[in-house]
Amino acid sequence: EYARHKARHWVTFLGRHGSWSQKAGFYLFGAPYVVLRLLVREGRRGNLGAVVGVVRGLVDKVTRR
Repeated sequence: EYARHKARHWVTFLGRHGSWSQKAGFYLFGAPYVVLRLLVREGRRGNLGAVVGVVRGLVDKVTRR
């Protein structure tokens, strides 16, 4: 749940304060990199719920606007 809210807040902040180039960079490079890093780190720990939370948070915020 924490990871989900954190991801939603990232997207909200970026939407309000980011330039178009920052948004493009985040969606094309930043978000996939963070999710991949998170998947590897939490996969090693056996905590895939954190990965699911971040992905849900990103999808929730992007689809709901």
